[in-house]
Amino acid sequence: MNDSALNRARIIIAVIMFLIGICLVIWPGSSLRVLVRVVGGLLILGAVAQLIAFIIGERTPLSVFFLIVQLCLGGFGGFLLAKPDSVISFLYILLGASVILSGAAGIFQAFTIRRFPGWLGLLFTSIIVTVLGIVIIRDPFGTAQTLIRFVGIVMIFTAIVRFAFVIGRRKHMKELEIEVYDASPDREEEI
Repeated sequence: MNDSALNRARIIIAVIMFLIGICLVIWPGSSLRVLVRVVGGLLILGAVAQLIAFIIGERTPLSVFFLIVQLCLGGFGGFLLAKPDSVISFLYILLGASVILSGAAGIFQAFTIRRFPGWLGLLFTSIIVTVLGIVIIRDPFGTAQTLIRFVGIVMIFTAIVRFAFVIGRRKHMKELEIEVYDASPDREEEI
């Protein structure tokens, strides 16, 4: 993946994070229920797609295995659609774990890119995200609405910092290209 494609992917992720953050801030309870239902629907859709592929495709032991797994996931998707509130309590723990992993990945990324501008902002937000994940796991039910809003605020802030990082990195890379071009042996012959 070249650098511009990677930057585009980073910008798309930042925009998605920003939009999800806005939804979490405005509608914390509803956002989680919608998320549970969307995941349930996608799991059912995946089961239906696998069943169709199994019916019209070649039947191998691997395709039977995938069908069984996907049908189990489809059944879980049905449960998500039927009982979203009972799943939400478990999701807080999963949310905490994923937030911790996201923060840890951000901390690692910040240290690997520390020569670029904006790495301290990425480090700071990643530390906040990691601490937030620990808080979520320690008390998943006590501050649910506030916690979801706070996650939304952190996602918005993180998205803005990551977007700024991409822009700053792009500017820094262009400056390096100019320096390399000016210092190239071919350039000295032109002067």
